[in-house]
Amino acid sequence: MHLYGSNPVLIIPSLVAVLQSLSTSLLFPSPPMSPTRNQLSDIGSFLLQTFALLLVTVTVGFLVLLGESGMTGKAVTEGKVSIAEWGRSVRKYFVRILGLALIYVGLLVGVFTVVGVITIMPVILSMVGQAAQGQPPPSESAIMQSFAPVAIVFAVIAAFVQAGFYLLLAPAVVDDAGIGGSVEKAIRVLRAKYKAFLAYASLVCGIILVSSAPILLFFFSGFDVNLKVAFLPGNLSVAVLVPSIVQTIFSPLFFLIAFLIYYDASRPPPVGQA
Repeated sequence: MHLYGSNPVLIIPSLVAVLQSLSTSLLFPSPPMSPTRNQLSDIGSFLLQTFALLLVTVTVGFLVLLGESGMTGKAVTEGKVSIAEWGRSVRKYFVRILGLALIYVGLLVGVFTVVGVITIMPVILSMVGQAAQGQPPPSESAIMQSFAPVAIVFAVIAAFVQAGFYLLLAPAVVDDAGIGGSVEKAIRVLRAKYKAFLAYASLVCGIILVSSAPILLFFFSGFDVNLKVAFLPGNLSVAVLVPSIVQTIFSPLFFLIAFLIYYDASRPPPVGQA
């Protein structure tokens, strides 16, 4: 895509997010496994370190979201963007994007809760029924294979909701709309450009499924998602490394496509085509 190629700085926020994710994997503490005299102190230290890393992860993730949103909006509306736009985006869009992010998280939790009850409960009830009939408990691999379709359903839903969230961010930046206005404008564009959105969401879904291959392989065949990367220390594994690389490459593209769908649909056609 021309805008992506002519604005290589668009990849910087995504690269920062990936480096932070990899750093967290390397620094994440191992939980205390065996009792010691200082077990309570060990547990407290583990919880404190974990909380600190999660806080840093959320903070950096939100700053990256602000940067990607603002820089993408600038690239779409003016054709060119610099890294300075990241700082301007943090100052200008902080509150509204925070509100939209909370809507996104709430929607994701709600959808996952409903889908989880519908898809996971039958599997659990089936296992309980087998146990009640005196049948031997299923093996770990059989349990994982039972949950494999559920994992795919969750990944597909997450991809479509993520695509919708990127479209929701577009009016907040492109048209300087507030939280309510962004929701209203995004829904209007979604209705008008639903075919383009479905194609875009399917692209996001396909790439996310490919990047989630190590986890899906674990569910289907017991593949070790915690397979360590031998030349790096810490807890860095295939399940972390593969999605991180994919995110670095495709995250700016996801933002660009969503913003372009919104921008093209929300602007009046040229006079000669009206």
